Amino acid sequence: MENIGYIELCLLFEQADDGLRQVTLQPMQAIAPLIIGASVLCGTSLLQPETAQALTPGETIQLGSQSDKVREIQIHLRDWGFPLNPNKRLAVDGVFGEATRVAVLEFQQYHKLKPDGIVGNATYPILSNPPNYPSQPLKRGDVNDSVRDVQTYLNQLGHPLVVDGIFGPQTEQAVKDFQTKYRDEYNLKPTGIVDIRLYKILLDVSQPVHYGGDYTSQVSTTGGKTKKTPPPPPPN
Repeated sequence: MENIGYIELCLLFEQADDGLRQVTLQPMQAIAPLIIGASVLCGTSLLQPETAQALTPGETIQLGSQSDKVREIQIHLRDWGFPLNPNKRLAVDGVFGEATRVAVLEFQQYHKLKPDGIVGNATYPILSNPPNYPSQPLKRGDVNDSVRDVQTYLNQLGHPLVVDGIFGPQTEQAVKDFQTKYRDEYNLKPTGIVDIRLYKILLDVSQPVHYGGDYTSQVSTTGGKTKKTPPPPPPN
């Protein structure tokens, strides 16, 4: 699919009694808000790094800010899989509220950035280049490149899998084995399903040097045993 940043012109249509008819030729900027709005409704992001405008030196986006840049930040946070609480979905409304601030904090903790909840010149370059996480949880029967990635990560952790992109019974069992092994450290259940959170953990555990470190931002000790836990969920 062509990146929408490279589309210069597009046709607009309106509903007529006899069907759709061409109205005019408009620049891409005229309908960009409509495209972004549609992507939000669908739960996906069409905003690509090439279309993002870098922050000016010293510019910060923080609690109380309201702008298209905030909307872009919220889209990127969702693309990264933040907030971490699966029951909380960040609104893309262009308003930098408390939920957005907490999601930024989680993002900064994850990447070992200064955890101040403010998007500045250190946070934004990383935030604006989200990885290609799977858009839906991966499970038995799925066939795609994300499954291939999961198989690669599991192979690096000692699970002998054929890297073919097919989520079959052996891949499912390897996922369950991983979830069982790291159950206490990451509060996992052996479901055999790879959601975004588990995908991140797999990536961190298998490639900690290349990806930039530990998934968790908090480490607690219970009964002499170290237990890793994710950051707290955003407040209601």
